[in-house]
Amino acid sequence: MSQPRPFPSMKPSPGAVLLKVRAQPGASSDRIVGIHGDALKVAVTAPPDRGRANAAIAEVLAEHLGVPKRCVRLHAGPTSRDKWFRLEGLTTDRLQALLSRHLEGGGQAGAAGGPSSSATFAAPQHDA
Repeated sequence: MSQPRPFPSMKPSPGAVLLKVRAQPGASSDRIVGIHGDALKVAVTAPPDRGRANAAIAEVLAEHLGVPKRCVRLHAGPTSRDKWFRLEGLTTDRLQALLSRHLEGGGQAGAAGGPSSSATFAAPQHDA
């Protein structure tokens, strides 16, 4: 029997959910990499300088989860690679459903319960 896909740490909060994120600033592209330990690993091209990477991570999360950018805020860990983001208007159940859809679409690499999954999904492209 296959093991269920791991999810990043989440905490319910009044009117929102907190999501643990592992930041990878200075990457070659903006994308959700997959699960890293107990966090959702998000790679962004922005450098870890004056909050630029944190803002880019918030944008990636908003685009992938289909929530307005104003609903995604850094909650804790502004200078740490491990951060908590507050996602307004989502519940833990809804967030798990959204992440499950993305992670299942990214392939099965790393799904054996290891510390990191290599499922990758790039930021949606928008026409100019």
